[in-house]
Amino acid sequence: MTYADEPTAPIPTPQETSMSTSPTSPTWQDDEPTRPMAAMQQGHGPSATPSSRPLRLIPLVLGIIYLGAALIWGLFQLDLLRAADLDLVLPAVLVIAGGSGLAASVVSMRRSGA
Repeated sequence: MTYADEPTAPIPTPQETSMSTSPTSPTWQDDEPTRPMAAMQQGHGPSATPSSRPLRLIPLVLGIIYLGAALIWGLFQLDLLRAADLDLVLPAVLVIAGGSGLAASVVSMRRSGA
């Protein structure tokens, strides 16, 4: 049997697909806002000002560690950093990331008034 011999279901028209009245199909007239809209209304969306967004510490610290690792790799590839220098540079990246996390935590606590 080939694909041409198989029976096919009729393709629904746009009127049939857009105006479904079954109770399980979603409707466009929900009173509850979607999650992104609710987040924007609470001040966490793209339209929120920087001072009203919560500070997320883990992405901040991990981003600094990632940038530090990329910087070390770049300096190592350009022969501006030797393997012997890694004993000082790698801990320095971790100390900088930890210090920035602590500073951001203090700023976040002061901003929230806790």
